[in-house]
Amino acid sequence: MPTHLIPQRRRRLARTAAIVLVGLLAAAPAIAAGAGGPTPSPGTRPDGFAGASGDASRLQGSASRLAAAGATPIRGIDVSHWQDEIDWQRVANAGKEFAYLKSTDDIDYLDETFAFNRAQAKANGLSVGAYHFARPDQSQGDAVREARWFVEQTNPRPGELLPVLDIETNDGLTQDQMTTWARRWIEEVRELTGVTPMVYTSPYGWLERFGDTRRIARGGSPLWVAHWGVTSPLVPAGNWDGNGWVLWQYTSQGHVAGIVGDVDLDRLWGGTLGQLTIRKLTLDVEGDAGVVTSAPAGLGCATVCERNVDPNTTVTLSAVPDEDAYFVGWGGACSGNDVTCTITMRGNR
Repeated sequence: MPTHLIPQRRRRLARTAAIVLVGLLAAAPAIAAGAGGPTPSPGTRPDGFAGASGDASRLQGSASRLAAAGATPIRGIDVSHWQDEIDWQRVANAGKEFAYLKSTDDIDYLDETFAFNRAQAKANGLSVGAYHFARPDQSQGDAVREARWFVEQTNPRPGELLPVLDIETNDGLTQDQMTTWARRWIEEVRELTGVTPMVYTSPYGWLERFGDTRRIARGGSPLWVAHWGVTSPLVPAGNWDGNGWVLWQYTSQGHVAGIVGDVDLDRLWGGTLGQLTIRKLTLDVEGDAGVVTSAPAGLGCATVCERNVDPNTTVTLSAVPDEDAYFVGWGGACSGNDVTCTITMRGNR
């Protein structure tokens, strides 16, 4: 049912505005923890992997742990080239439902297994996502360069899980500088992709490198907490500013059919993977008699456009006819002829 913006007085070909809102499932970036890294060439640094700092094994005895996920949590893994070639069919048959995959490191490293792992994990029914191993330094614009490298090489897609910032080094930056760096990386990725990255950290690492700040949690980034050898994780930044954890990497020494050697194991906090899945909003505005605006801003247009949207985001669309035109109605996921339409981005639309 197309939406029409029709002239009231002038006789001319009317433009129709049809709106179709589509929310697709997304795969989650996967993070792998291993007990090593590639052998660096002289003068170079080894590439990192989730858990490379070893901070997740500290702070073992805190009494401030939160309750673990429910009795039947959704289970997944995170991997990089350190797991070598993976038999993804066997991983799926072992009951794993999602995988976070290392994609990039610094401003110039692309994990050689990323494309294969992404394609094969999806082909075998796993939700997948990508993570970036950060290398913050003092150079001007470093966070932006790293963010752009990640997006260029990874291109997070609707149906995949939210991208992840894995930040385990500081190269001499202060806690305030680290917070500024991380916020700038997150902002750049959000601007380029339309979605808010998740943050991977350990309780000790967040305390040491960021001073346990809540500023990033308040910016909307979900938490992937790494805390090994405990029955439930300690959550930094005041229980992530009251929001708790979404993913928990609970060991770096798991064993899964289809993978040789140790692999990181993860679980999702309650609900479904939909809470981490990138959605897509598509607008088709037919005709030439107005525009569609949006709240949040940036999701509307006057012709045809597509935007990635954070899962569960509520979007309000408003039809704004030109002078001497009027609004007829919505089609697709919207209906009726009220000038506004509000939807929540869950599932396929």
